[in-house]
Amino acid sequence: MKRTGEMVNTTMQTRMSGKLKNHKRIFRLVSGILLTLIMVLTDFIGIYPGKDVYAVDDYIEIRQSNEQDMRDGTDAIDMKAGKYRLMEDITAPLPLGAFDDTSIVTIDLNGHSLSYYGHAPLEVTDGTLTIEDSSARKDGRINIPLRVSTPDPGTLNVLGGTLSSVTIDAYRVPGYYDPGTVNQSGGKIENLVNNGFCNISGGTIESIDAASNGQLTQTGGHINCTVPNSITYSQQGGTRTGSCYNISFNANGGTVTPNSAITAFDGNAERLTTFPTPLLDGYRFAGWFSDVTGGTPIDTNTVFSASGTIYAHWTEIVSTPPLNPSPQGGSDDYFEDLKSAFESAISLGGAQTVTWNRDCVLNYDIMKLLAENPSITLVFSYTYDGFDYTVTIPGRLAKPDPEIPIYGPLYLYGMYGGTVKKHQ
Repeated sequence: MKRTGEMVNTTMQTRMSGKLKNHKRIFRLVSGILLTLIMVLTDFIGIYPGKDVYAVDDYIEIRQSNEQDMRDGTDAIDMKAGKYRLMEDITAPLPLGAFDDTSIVTIDLNGHSLSYYGHAPLEVTDGTLTIEDSSARKDGRINIPLRVSTPDPGTLNVLGGTLSSVTIDAYRVPGYYDPGTVNQSGGKIENLVNNGFCNISGGTIESIDAASNGQLTQTGGHINCTVPNSITYSQQGGTRTGSCYNISFNANGGTVTPNSAITAFDGNAERLTTFPTPLLDGYRFAGWFSDVTGGTPIDTNTVFSASGTIYAHWTEIVSTPPLNPSPQGGSDDYFEDLKSAFESAISLGGAQTVTWNRDCVLNYDIMKLLAENPSITLVFSYTYDGFDYTVTIPGRLAKPDPEIPIYGPLYLYGMYGGTVKKHQ
């Protein structure tokens, strides 16, 4: 038979054991509720299981843990408003539209790369995405094509890092133009398709797609490529290599190849270093000018400030005259002086050129002397009837005719050709 005290003690132990069991049940229930809340909250802010995330200096540090989960899409990064810092190279199936709904997101590449298993671009729509790189090496990189989209245009700020591809869209309807914007103050954009607004004050743009038709304003930084003619470009500072303005050549009735050229930046201004020579039957090319008629002469010293067209000017060549002599001009002393010039050239031996610019006629004796010395060439310049002629007569081609005592200016030009221009 138990004592009364022992019975009381046993009863107390039984009651205490029951309370402990109740406490454990309550603990399990509360723990389950808390765990559920944590899972819901982490899912809401876009941080999924399998990723180690810490908040340091207002930046959420991101590390990749399970590559297979990334491939399966179970470990996606869905960055909402906030600041993120890569702590290692990240590869993830980033969802489209990750930076939208007026969210403001900053990604610090921190010397790492951001890639994903996919091909579609990452959209920046109606929000702001800022890319920076706080690492000492400054070799962070985004291997994902970025598209600043419309009709609700977003903004991309590039402060650092290398971006493989950036496309700026513009929503265009009649009377309405709503473009996306890229502001670059550092880093590098390897390829830019600019159909919106791009402002560069620092960093480098390596290439610009030729199909771009937006606006580009440079106040600093470096553009290491040709700026397409289709872009509205304003350089207020910074440096640039490559070429800028497209200059079309209008042959003004003739033919020319090529029909356009791109100016070259010589460090100070945009110029053309070479020009094609156009052709037009019956006319002599007189140079390139800024207008169809009149205008300013254009040459390698001309500075271009915009794309445009320049025009060929022509001087009509006098039609080939009939082959009959024009016996005006000439004198005995004149012919004796010209004969002396020939004899001096002949005495030197070998191929010689006699340059003559007196009067405008030759006689039979001079033509005969020239024909007898085929190594002598006569370059005869004269003015006749308001035009300046230059006729070149090689001795081997001279055709003296005893029936023609005097060879006039039109006869010589008709027989041997040459150049002619209006006398100034």
